[in-house]
Amino acid sequence: MNRSLDLQKVADITMRYAISNSTATAGALGLVVGGDNPHLQIISLSGYTAEDYPKGAEGHAWPIEGVVKRVMRTRQPDLVTDTKIDPNYAPSLRGSLSQLTIPMMAGGEINAILVLEKDKEPRLSLVDMAFAQRLAEHASIAITNAQINAELTRANESKSEFVSFVAHELKTPMTSMKGYADLLVNGLVGDMNENQKNFLNTIRSNIDRMNTLVSDLNDVTKLQTNNLNVELTSIDFRNVVSETLRPLTRQIEEKNQTLTLQLPERLPNILADQNRMIQVLTNMVSNAWKYSPEGTEIIIKAEVQVKNLDSKGRDQGPALHISVKDSGIGMGPEDLANLFTAYFRSENPLTREQPGTGLGLTITRGIIQQHKGEVWVESELGKGTTFNFTIPLVVDKLPAAQPEMQPAK
Repeated sequence: MNRSLDLQKVADITMRYAISNSTATAGALGLVVGGDNPHLQIISLSGYTAEDYPKGAEGHAWPIEGVVKRVMRTRQPDLVTDTKIDPNYAPSLRGSLSQLTIPMMAGGEINAILVLEKDKEPRLSLVDMAFAQRLAEHASIAITNAQINAELTRANESKSEFVSFVAHELKTPMTSMKGYADLLVNGLVGDMNENQKNFLNTIRSNIDRMNTLVSDLNDVTKLQTNNLNVELTSIDFRNVVSETLRPLTRQIEEKNQTLTLQLPERLPNILADQNRMIQVLTNMVSNAWKYSPEGTEIIIKAEVQVKNLDSKGRDQGPALHISVKDSGIGMGPEDLANLFTAYFRSENPLTREQPGTGLGLTITRGIIQQHKGEVWVESELGKGTTFNFTIPLVVDKLPAAQPEMQPAK
């Protein structure tokens, strides 16, 4: 019960234990809701029929009357050994002889009530009350945790909806701004001097940064709410590489960096979402480009891995192991430990020189995990970094092939 964050499951376990370990024939567990006009919202019920519900009940919304009202006032467990002589008893279970009512506390307030009744001899006793109190202590903690988890889930879902809405609304004006800036730079409304072109290029660059930020916020919110969907199909990783490098080749060449591909001639297809794979590889290659000095080498390597162990040592079947290696600034142990934390950015001044949101690697890890792959990093400060990840294959028989060196043109 204490390990579950599902409110209904916690309530049902509580009720099952209460009935099976006491002599009660019926029970109800309700949350105290309604603020200034409170009532019980019954979340688990056993042994009652609709005809048994107390007067004023509307479905599972029960009024706080009778002994329950007394318990709300005294904040103490209450055992009624004879319902016929208790002036506060409000009929619920037909033929009830005894009733046990236990308040369940959270933060000094009653957040739930457990009611147990019995319509036969022997009646509920102090032994039953002692057990019910111990059970209620555990259950109240579990119920509170489940309620907090439900609130967090709802908050995350609301945040996800808000971010998705904002992302959608921002993309339209950003596209318009970039389009008009492109028209101005290309001279479609007249010649421009160098200063004007530089200003417009700055505008375009910042629009690109805004677009990246909006997309990253949208993706990381979807990850946090388990709403990031991937469409798995059989794809050729070579296509992922070519589509990734198409927009990046020019900036790599401008920095006089060498790009080397180490890909087997015969490469089995992977089970993946091609657009998401391009997003992952783009993030890794872009990082290698940004954090490596001029004239260095970036290596993209892929090799079949017949045995693919997850973080718990379980074999996940054959996979493609991809790595992106650079000769850049590298990272120390502290940065490596926090690398996949959302919004984390290293305090290294060389890292801070480059723009970034601190979300790219969080999203990358989430995408790879959605593909049932693994991701890890090897790095040493001042000696470069290698990002590694695995993606499951779609074939059973793996070709024996040696990787070949292919310098990028």
